[in-house]
Amino acid sequence: MFKKSLEDLIDRLEKEKIQVVQCTLTSVGEKHDGTNKDDPKLEEFAEIQRQVIKAKNVPFNDLRKAFVAYWKANNPDNKGSGILTYDGNHWNDRGMQFVAAEMLKRFK
Repeated sequence: MFKKSLEDLIDRLEKEKIQVVQCTLTSVGEKHDGTNKDDPKLEEFAEIQRQVIKAKNVPFNDLRKAFVAYWKANNPDNKGSGILTYDGNHWNDRGMQFVAAEMLKRFK
């Protein structure tokens, strides 16, 4: 269902001449060791996104990989929040700056 919906959305946007830039999902919890409750589902969705991105040949930004790498480097206590989010899901100021920097890398 997720894959088909994503493919349909990209097709509809491109039909209307809207430039698509696909970003993978980021977080529900910031533990870097894969023990956040939703990590398996987020990884599954991100992998589906990567497959669709490749098949549709659309520009992308793999924010999931960037977030996990950031947590591994900057969350030595393996906290569930407070690194790039204020609650494990919604970005704090540092998280917004991080996403902006990741997006700027994509468009340079």
